[in-house]
Amino acid sequence: MNPQYRTVICILDHSYSNTTQGLVEVLYEKVDDLYYPINEKEFFCNTNSVFITKGYEDIEEKYGSQIFEIKAFPSKNELKEGDS
Repeated sequence: MNPQYRTVICILDHSYSNTTQGLVEVLYEKVDDLYYPINEKEFFCNTNSVFITKGYEDIEEKYGSQIFEIKAFPSKNELKEGDS
């Protein structure tokens, strides 16, 4: 059974014109209390990115160019053929 969320280590990628949203690049994932390069132990995603739906500017202000840990929740939107 998949957990409700995945704990990942990230760095900022970019915000969108609406600065409350943006992307972070995922570098590592915490699996069984150990950290592994993303997709090495368990598949995470093809893009190695997480879309931040709100609060991106707060993350940007707090962490800048530092790495940080987040809990990433799977998208509730249905993927269509051709989506990546």
